[in-house]
Amino acid sequence: MTREERQQIKEKEKEYKELIKQVGKKFGMGHKQCDLFFVHKEYFVDILYDFHVEQNNIMYSATIKYLDYDDILWDILDMPDNKNEPLSLRAYGAFSAYGLKLVPPYKFVSLGDNPEYVISKTLSDVKQMVENFDEVLDERILLELRTRPHPTKEFIVYIHQKQYAKARKLAEDCIKNGEEGTFGNNGKDFFELALEYLNKNNL
Repeated sequence: MTREERQQIKEKEKEYKELIKQVGKKFGMGHKQCDLFFVHKEYFVDILYDFHVEQNNIMYSATIKYLDYDDILWDILDMPDNKNEPLSLRAYGAFSAYGLKLVPPYKFVSLGDNPEYVISKTLSDVKQMVENFDEVLDERILLELRTRPHPTKEFIVYIHQKQYAKARKLAEDCIKNGEEGTFGNNGKDFFELALEYLNKNNL
C-alpha cells in the first residue's frame, strides 16, 4: 500500500468518525474516542465502534448497565468524585463497571453506498433494543456468569440487589482462594476494598 493510499484511508476514517458523531447527536448520544453513549431510564448504554475503510464496513458492539453499577464500584474503590465526572467516564474510563453485551462483540455491517443511512439505521436499532429491554438486568448478568464467571461483576450485582450476605461470602471466598478482583486502589485488591466497604457501611 502506498503512502497516498494510506492517507486516503486515514482521511476516510476521519470522515466516517465525524459522520457517526453527528448522527449520534441526532439520537441524543454523546461521543468520546470510539464510543457513543446515552442514558435511558436507569440504564447507561455504550456503543463501541470501529470503521474498516478497505472493507467499507462498521464494526460495533453495545453494552447496557445500570447507572448504579459505576456508583457502587467507585464507592468501593473510594473514588466518589467520579460520580460527578462526564458520562463518558462510564463508557471508556479505566475504572468503569461492566455491563451486559446487548450486541455481542463484534457485529459487522456494510456501509454500502449510503454510510449515513446505514449508521443511522444501526444506531436506531440499538436504541430500539434498549427501549424494548424488559428483562431484569441483574438476573440476566448472573445467568451469564454461570458459564463465564467474573467475581468482580458478580459482587457489584449482589450489592445492587442488596444481597449483602452473598456479596460478603463471595469476597471472603475470593480472598481465601487468592483470587484477585479486576480493580484495585491504594495498594489493595478489589475484594479487600469490598470487605472494607461492607464493614464501613454495616452491610
